[in-house]
Amino acid sequence: VENSKRDAQVCMTFANSGPLPLLFANALFVGGQGGVEEDVTACISFYLLGWSPTFWSYGRYLVGTYGGDSDSLDGSLSKNSCERLWDGIKDFGKQVKKVFAPPIIGSTLGIVIGSLPFLRDGMLETDGILYPLFGAMDTLGSAYLPSVILVLAGSLVGGSKKGNPTGSTKRPTDASLDITTLVSILLSRFALAPVASIAVVYLLTRVNLLPPVGTRTHAIVSFVMLMEGCMPPAQNSILMLQLEGLTARAGNMARTVTLIYVLSVLPVTVWLMCMMGMSGVMAFR
Repeated sequence: VENSKRDAQVCMTFANSGPLPLLFANALFVGGQGGVEEDVTACISFYLLGWSPTFWSYGRYLVGTYGGDSDSLDGSLSKNSCERLWDGIKDFGKQVKKVFAPPIIGSTLGIVIGSLPFLRDGMLETDGILYPLFGAMDTLGSAYLPSVILVLAGSLVGGSKKGNPTGSTKRPTDASLDITTLVSILLSRFALAPVASIAVVYLLTRVNLLPPVGTRTHAIVSFVMLMEGCMPPAQNSILMLQLEGLTARAGNMARTVTLIYVLSVLPVTVWLMCMMGMSGVMAFR
C-alpha cells in the first residue's frame, strides 16, 4: 500500500514533459513558415533542463529509493572504526552517484556548452571541430522515445507474468490499479495541473515576467507552459523503478500509466485546443 501511494505521488507530480510535447510540437507546427516548431522545441528543451534534474532527484525521493541502505547501517554497529569509515565512504559515493544521475549530468553539460561560445559554435556549426560529436549524440538521442516505449512494453510483459508461472492470463489483484488511485491521478493531471498552469501564466503576465500579450514570444512561451500542464504522467517513472531493480513495482506502474494514457486521449485533446486558443500560437504558424 505504501508503495502504491508513492507511485501515485510520482504520477501526480511529474508529467510527460519531453516525448509527448515534442511529438505534439512536430504534429502541430511542422511545415509552418514562421519557424514556430523550432522555437517551441527550444522552449521544451529549456523546460527539460529544470525538469530532468528535479525528476531524477526529488522523484527518487518520492518513490523511496533516494535514501541509503538501512540494512548496511544496522550491520555497521558490529564493525570497527576503519570498517565503518570505509562503509561511510561507500555510502557517500552511492549518494553522490544518485545526485549526479546521467540526466542531471547531461542537463548540466548542456547548460555549460550553451553558455560558452567557443564550445557552442564548435558543436553546432557545420564546420566546427566538435560537430561530428554533436551529430553522433543527435543520432543517439533520436532513440530516446523508442527506448521509452520499449521500457513500457517490457514492464507490461514482466508485470503480466509476475505471480503467474502457469501462464494464466488472469492477473492478481493489484493496489496500483485501484479505482480511487486512478481517479486521483486523473483529476490531478487533467484538472488541477492545467488550471495551475493557466494561473501561473496569468500571474507571470500580470507582473511583466512574460513578454507582452499578443507578441510572438509570449504566444510560444505561454503555449509551452500551458501544454506542459496538461500532459499525462511521465513514462520515465517506470524507467526509474527499472533502474533501481524494482521490476514488480515497475510492472504495476506500467499498467497504471498505460490505462491513464488510454483515458487521457480526450482530456489532452480538449486541453490542447484550449491552450492553443488561449496562447494564440496558431496565428504565428
